[in-house]
Amino acid sequence: MKILKSMVILMLICVAAILWNATTTEAKSGVSKDGWAYIEYFEGELIVIGVTKKTNGIVPDTINGMPVTEIFEGLSDEDDGYIHCTFKKLASTSLVIPEGVKSVYLGNTSFASVIFPASAEKIELSYLVDIKKLIMDQSNQFYTVHENILYTKDLKALEYCPKSKKEVTVPDGVERISPLAFMCGKQKKVILPESLKEIDTSAFEYSDLEEIVLPEGLIKIGIGAFLGTKIKTIEIPASVSSIEDTAFATCKNLTSVKVKCKVIGEKMFANCENLKKVTLSSKVEEIGIRAFERCNFNSITISENVKKIDFEAFVYVPLKKITIRSNVLVKLGEGAFSQSRTTHGIAVLVPKSKLEDYKKLMKRGGLFNEYNKKIDDYSNTRKGITFKTF
Repeated sequence: MKILKSMVILMLICVAAILWNATTTEAKSGVSKDGWAYIEYFEGELIVIGVTKKTNGIVPDTINGMPVTEIFEGLSDEDDGYIHCTFKKLASTSLVIPEGVKSVYLGNTSFASVIFPASAEKIELSYLVDIKKLIMDQSNQFYTVHENILYTKDLKALEYCPKSKKEVTVPDGVERISPLAFMCGKQKKVILPESLKEIDTSAFEYSDLEEIVLPEGLIKIGIGAFLGTKIKTIEIPASVSSIEDTAFATCKNLTSVKVKCKVIGEKMFANCENLKKVTLSSKVEEIGIRAFERCNFNSITISENVKKIDFEAFVYVPLKKITIRSNVLVKLGEGAFSQSRTTHGIAVLVPKSKLEDYKKLMKRGGLFNEYNKKIDDYSNTRKGITFKTF
């Protein structure tokens, strides 16, 4: 019995040693005679990461007898001594990716054209990349190209739009705009379909977008989705249930906003320095942290169903008039309406039945933050605020 136990333990130790060796095999890097830089991550399979000298744009399907299964431009690890390079030294402005490659990431180089193989299962294109013409093998089961725009095969998600397109109509049936899809693009107008459900992280960030209508039925707007764009007006439909941070922040041309959804996310319109008009519908229930930080409107009406105005929601907004129509406001975060180190004459209109309650909310910090002097005098003075009822 003891011998059997010892044999079992020995076998387990051997198996563990084999597994440990398999998972700790060091990756090897090298350069082919044609200048293709690669990393061997798995025995017998290569990742091409760039070129070290001028060569044609046809990626070899094998290097030193080993198949190329992945393209990852710029992948490097200085600690391990990997070569750092991109495709910028290619003699050609076109890139041909061979059959057998399953994953493609292009991160630094722009091309006149890129040909993707049927074998490609995952394609990621950085906002730094501009591809004038996309060519997809028609037998690819994961992706397709429609009007020179990359979509998933089922046309449910728009993955990448070339930077140079000025106007885009997204076809009906598309449900998602993927991360970075239009980022830093030259598109001035994009028409979205009624089928759209999600606009993902940084989808239009810092593009030249001036005009867009969000469809009723849209559910999610991701982090920085429209950050830094050139849109002038926007209406958020009631169907939107999730808006992540900075969705419309730093839109310098934005002048008018209408919000119909329940929650206005953190820094959603922060630093929109020309935003003059904000309309909150009865659907709005919560205004997030610094949602309108450093915007430029003088009055705001808090609609009837708002329950929470978070920390510094309107910080550094030059408000002179605040109308609170809500009877259900229960939280007013510190510095919610704080303007500067000193607060000057603001008129606050509240429901008569909520006057004392809302005075207490203000007194606990609604108009002030940690830098402001706490003011107990709510009389008609330039250094305080004036309460009126309706």
